[in-house]
Amino acid sequence: MWTFPVLIHVEHISAGSTGTYDVTSNIQEITEVQAATYLLMGAKYHKHVPEFNCALTVLSTVISRPGDERAITDAGLMSIN
Repeated sequence: MWTFPVLIHVEHISAGSTGTYDVTSNIQEITEVQAATYLLMGAKYHKHVPEFNCALTVLSTVISRPGDERAITDAGLMSIN
């Protein structure tokens, strides 16, 4: 029969994200912050953590302009999304 509370020793506590690095880094029990978004820091995510700069840029060529608000490049969607 279990007696509650059951205490389990945990060596590593992983939490957070790039957007919460400043909160999770202040919690003493957390030993790892999962701030992986910063690795590629997309321009859309940058507004959530403006103190970080974009870490990667993609050089591409516009190969067609079928309209005023549309451009076709030689970069695949997954390389710029």
